[in-house]
Amino acid sequence: MQIIVLHPRLPRVRHFTLSRGKIFAVIVLLCLVVALVSSVLTWIVARTGIGAPVRAPGDDAYLRANLNVLVARVGEIQARMVRLDALGERVSGLAGIAPKEFDFQQAARPWRPRALGAVAHLEPAGVATRAGESVQAG
Repeated sequence: MQIIVLHPRLPRVRHFTLSRGKIFAVIVLLCLVVALVSSVLTWIVARTGIGAPVRAPGDDAYLRANLNVLVARVGEIQARMVRLDALGERVSGLAGIAPKEFDFQQAARPWRPRALGAVAHLEPAGVATRAGESVQAG
């Protein structure tokens, strides 16, 4: 491809011949310049600490209050689960289901999504212990 440049004040005509190799080289060079500028700006920001989060004095109290609300909510949900287990035992007894078929004393197997593979697992006792530690620490 040829590019011809004409200037109204200059009598000279300039022409450039572009091949695929030259176009590819210009694109690669442009990408390298963008990467270099990005790296330099990132280094400057990391070096000077621009954008580093600043913790306000009230952040810890706010987080502690939210954690306390969350722990209270988990306790309520656990209490409801105990009530549901007791109701399930009564209903299964009235329905004539053999106790071996549906044992409420045995811990339920955790549900694991198949798409995610191995998922970190917390036992119900571990959740209660961690929630108890959070309440006691506050």
